[in-house]
Amino acid sequence: MKKSFVFVLGIVLSTVGLTGCKYFKPLDGPGMERDSADIAALDSMTAKAKEDIAGLIKELYAAAAQNESDIDQRFACHAWRDTVAAVEKKDANVPEIGFFNDDYWTMMQDDNPSDLEARDIKFEELDVEAGTALVDYTLYSSVQTIHQKLRFCREDGDWRVHDIIRFYNDSDDKEVPSSLMESMRSYLSVVDKHSEAYILQRIDTIYKFVGKITYDADGNRNYNYSPFNLDSAYCSQRYYALMQQALAICEKTGDILYDYDYWVCGQDISDDWSYKVAKVYNVTDSTALVDMIIHNFSDLENTIALRFERDDWYIDDFSPSTDGNDDKAYLRRVIKQAKE
Repeated sequence: MKKSFVFVLGIVLSTVGLTGCKYFKPLDGPGMERDSADIAALDSMTAKAKEDIAGLIKELYAAAAQNESDIDQRFACHAWRDTVAAVEKKDANVPEIGFFNDDYWTMMQDDNPSDLEARDIKFEELDVEAGTALVDYTLYSSVQTIHQKLRFCREDGDWRVHDIIRFYNDSDDKEVPSSLMESMRSYLSVVDKHSEAYILQRIDTIYKFVGKITYDADGNRNYNYSPFNLDSAYCSQRYYALMQQALAICEKTGDILYDYDYWVCGQDISDDWSYKVAKVYNVTDSTALVDMIIHNFSDLENTIALRFERDDWYIDDFSPSTDGNDDKAYLRRVIKQAKE
């Protein structure tokens, strides 16, 4: 299942970090006081930083007005470029609109107009010793006018953009700031539960627990393992309901529903019981198949069907097939025959 990302609004700006950026070494240390020469040097550095950053913003949007493709490489820090690359890699597997649905520098969905210009540049924060700055500006063009901020860091001797802060209007028509860096990181942290890697992890979690509870208190394998209900915990709701209904019928009739344990694939369990996921395939929004090798006295190839529900994958059949001999079909036959 693939979902496009809805931009997260209202990220708290104070949490925006500058991981990966390098800063100036402070002029003084704990307990040291600045003399007039230090203050003058700092004032000069601050003035120069303002001039450099303002010029950088002007240069950036002049390049954007020409729709140049290397803006990130020329103006953004390594952390920004690495994060954008990770988002684009994730978006490559998204068939619909992914995270980026506009030019994040200009908020334009089409080519940028040639009259782009950053005006009203104001420095809200500037610490030349730490190598950080926060600059407010308005981006004018014949197409639209937008209010943004850029957060800068000092990296490799130059000022580089670390974050873009956009503004949106809330229900009260008040401007709400949103950090694009934090939104990208949030997007990347969302687990794709339909990926092969996640499904492998889910099966490993389930079967690792199966193996764990087959040990007795003395650390020996024991077929009469913990009464923990694996079926209710790890089977789909519809599969578990069929199991329970068929089991209730067999308890009344004295029949045996299963003459083996489908979790360990056998009537007993060997001391060296183990499992291995061989293949995950046929993944859809709601179903998947997993080939496994269960070692129980010998290697047994087994396929299980999965169903996605309750925000996770659950076993939907221990012996899926297309010829009517799957486990759910067997359970339905038991139920149907009891009604006849």
